[in-house]
Amino acid sequence: MAVRERNPDYIIPEHCTGMNTIIALHREMPRKLVMPSTGTRVIFGA
Repeated sequence: MAVRERNPDYIIPEHCTGMNTIIALHREMPRKLVMPSTGTRVIFGA
């Protein structure tokens, strides 16, 4: 999985990602997956 090679701190799928991809990400990298919902705010720091 190409995402695993990049080793992101978090993976935050959006509404257009699709359930199959979200399930695959959860299976491969469960601790990095953050599931947003309506109103979720994500703040990135430098």
